[in-house]
Amino acid sequence: MTTFNGEVILVLEDEFILAWEAEEILKEAGACVLGPAHNIAQALKLIEEASKIHAAVLDININGSESTPVAKELDKREVPYLFTTGYGVDTPRAGKALVLDKPYAASALIQSLSTMILRVT
Repeated sequence: MTTFNGEVILVLEDEFILAWEAEEILKEAGACVLGPAHNIAQALKLIEEASKIHAAVLDININGSESTPVAKELDKREVPYLFTTGYGVDTPRAGKALVLDKPYAASALIQSLSTMILRVT
């Protein structure tokens, strides 16, 4: 079932297998995946170069650093995002953003992103 109509979704994930899984889930749901980026600098470059981003999936912990700089840049551009984490959903780093605990179900990822995209369109 296709949920998305080619919406561009940025994926920032430093674990190769998890990045690949997220990419596959989103592509199968009809999204256009930007990335996956595997570090902060790569994600920021993709954001800078993209003409449009509809939403983003950000791992909170990227190679020992927080993905906060990417979240701040997305905030400036009014792009909705959610965080993923393997450290539990009670992390204070997420602020008001939705957090999906890893491993997450494909349906949870798709539903969360589609709801966020609908809110801003």
